[in-house]
Amino acid sequence: MKQSVITLHDNALLKGDTMHYALIATAILALTCSVPAFAADAAQAPDAHSRAAALVQQGKDLLDDSKYEEGKKAFQEAATLDPASVEAYDSLGKVLMLQLKYEEAAKEFTRAISLSPEDYTALFNRAVALSHLEKWDEALHDLTEVLRLYPKNSAAYNLRGIAYFEKGTLDEAISDFSKAIELNPGYAKAYNNRGLAYLRQGKTAEAERDFARSGEPRSGPTGTRGTKCAF
Repeated sequence: MKQSVITLHDNALLKGDTMHYALIATAILALTCSVPAFAADAAQAPDAHSRAAALVQQGKDLLDDSKYEEGKKAFQEAATLDPASVEAYDSLGKVLMLQLKYEEAAKEFTRAISLSPEDYTALFNRAVALSHLEKWDEALHDLTEVLRLYPKNSAAYNLRGIAYFEKGTLDEAISDFSKAIELNPGYAKAYNNRGLAYLRQGKTAEAERDFARSGEPRSGPTGTRGTKCAF
C-alpha cells in the first residue's frame, strides 16, 4: 500500500527526476525486503509448536511399544521446544509413573497444571502419583478439584474414596465408592474397595456382598485377599 502512495503522489517521480526515483526505489526495496524477515520471525513459534506436537505423538507411539526411555526423551524434547505445551509435561509425567518414579511424575504434572490450572486430566494424574506416595491430604485436594471440574468422573470418586479410607474416614470413603458405582455400575474395583471399608467397620455381610459383586469373593469373613484398596 505504501508503495502505491509513493508512486502516485511524488511529482518528482512523474517528472523523471532520477535522483528522487532512486531514493524512492531504494525505500520501496527496503520495505519489500523486510517483510519476509518479519514473516520468518512470526512463523518460528508456530513451527516450534507443531514440531513439539509431533514429538508428543512420537512419544505416545513409543509408549505403545513399551519403549519408555525413548518416549520420555521425545516428551522432554517437546517440552524444550514448546515450554507452553501442557500435553508434553502431562505425557512426561505419565511415562515417569510407568517407570514408578512418582515424585518426578508429580513435578511434571505440577508444571502442566501451572500452565492450565483447570486441566482435570493433569490434576487427576498428579493425584494418582501423590496416592502412590501416600500423600493423602494432597491427593484429596487434587481429587476434590477434579470432581468440581468433572463431577461425573467415577475414577476420581474411587481414588478419593481410597484417600479417605487410608486416612480412616470410612463413612466418606464408602460414600465416594458408592458414587463411583452409581456412575459406573460395573466398576469392580469400587465394589472391592467399598467392601474393604465395610469390613473395617465390622459390617461383614455388606462387605461380602460387595466382594461378590467385584468378581473376587473372599473365602470367609477374614478372607485370604489383601486389604489394600485398588486404584
